[in-house]
Amino acid sequence: MATSRKSTLYFGPVNLDLDTGSASVNLPGGGEVSVSPAGAEVSLPGRGRVSFGPGGGSVEVPGAGRLEVRSDGFVMFPDGTVWNSRGSTFPDVIPTPSPGGPVPIPYPNLGTLPLPNFETTPIKIPIPVPHFVFEKFDIPVALPKLVPHMFELPLPLPQVHPTSVDWRFPAPPQLPSSPFSTPSSPDLAPTVGPSATHVPEIKSAIAQALEHWLPSVQVTHGVINGPVGVIPPGALTSNVDLKAAMRAELASAGVPLLPYGSITDAFAKAWLEWLAGFSVMVHYPAFSLWPGTEAPPMPAVGQLLKFGASSGTPAMSVRSLASAAMNSVDPTALDADYVDAVQQLSVWYTLRFATFREVTILTNVLGRGPIPSYTPIFPVGPVIGGTIIPSSGVLVGSNPFRVP
Repeated sequence: MATSRKSTLYFGPVNLDLDTGSASVNLPGGGEVSVSPAGAEVSLPGRGRVSFGPGGGSVEVPGAGRLEVRSDGFVMFPDGTVWNSRGSTFPDVIPTPSPGGPVPIPYPNLGTLPLPNFETTPIKIPIPVPHFVFEKFDIPVALPKLVPHMFELPLPLPQVHPTSVDWRFPAPPQLPSSPFSTPSSPDLAPTVGPSATHVPEIKSAIAQALEHWLPSVQVTHGVINGPVGVIPPGALTSNVDLKAAMRAELASAGVPLLPYGSITDAFAKAWLEWLAGFSVMVHYPAFSLWPGTEAPPMPAVGQLLKFGASSGTPAMSVRSLASAAMNSVDPTALDADYVDAVQQLSVWYTLRFATFREVTILTNVLGRGPIPSYTPIFPVGPVIGGTIIPSSGVLVGSNPFRVP
C-alpha cells in the first residue's frame, strides 16, 4: 500500500505520495499541478495541458491540437506531421499515411547548416499556454463572542471592636452626635475643663507638625492580584521627621523642651509605630478583567484609613501614651503641672487620632500589572503578580488635631 500524506496550501490541497516521490496540487476550479520523477504536468479543465520530463514535452490545447517534442529530436505537429531535427543536414519530414496528408517540403536545418555567412531568420511558432491567475478568497472563521458579566468578590476586611479599658485618668468627654457630621467635616468639640500649664501651646504645636507631615506620606510598594492590592506593613513612609517637627513647633511657641519635649517625643514615637505596622487592602475593580497584556498605572479606589489595621495601634492608647511620657522624665523632676499636662494631652491625642482614622482617606495609590492569561482568542483576564508603584500624597482629609 502506498504511503501518502495530505496537506493544504492557501490556494488548494496538496497530495504527497512518499513511495513514488510524487506530489500534486488541486487548483481551484478543478485544475491540477503534478510533479513526479517522470516529469511535471499542468492541466486546466477546458483550457489544455502542458507536460514535460526527461523524454520531452508536449502542449495540448482544445481546438488547436497537440504539439510534442521528444528528446530524440522528433517533433510531432498538431496536424500529424513528424519532423526529425537530428541526424542529417536537412530534416526528414515524414507525412502521415492517411490520404490527403501534407506534402513534405525540405528546408535547411538552421541548427546544423555549415554554410558561411548564412543569415537566418528566427521562426516563431505560437504555442498557447494556460495562464494561471491566483485569486484571494476569504475563509470564514467563527470566533467566540465575549460577553463580560459582573460578579461579586468577597473581600475580608478587618473589623474594629472597641473594648473597655481601665485607667486612672478621668474618662474622656463624649463627642456630641450630629446628623450632619461627615468624614470631611468632623463634628468635634474642644476638650473641657481648665488646661494645665502649656497644654494649649503643645496641642497647637502637634497640630502644626502634623500639617507638615501628612502631605509627605507616600506608599512605596505592594502587590496586586485580580482587583485586590495589598499594602504591607512598612509600605507607608514619610521623609518628614515628625519628632523633630513637633520639637521645632514647641520651641517656636515658647514651650520649654525640658520636660515638655518628652511628651511630644513619646507621642511622635507611638504615631510612627502605628504607621510602621499599618497594612490595608485597596481595590482596583478594572484589574479583575483587563482587555490587554499589561494593565497600565491606575489609582486604587479611595477608602478610609479605618479599614486598615496596624500592629502598632496599642501604642496609641491613653494608657500607653501617658506611661511613655511619664517614664521618659526623671521622677524626681516631676511636678503636678507636668502630670496634669500628660493626662490631658494623652486623652486629647487619643481622641483626635481615632477621629483622624475616621476622616482621612487613603487615595492615589497607583498600581499596574501583567495579564498572563491574555490570548488573542480570549483577550481579557485578571492582573496577576501586579505591583503597587511608589505614590505620593496618599493621605487626604481634614486635620482633627487642629481642634484644641
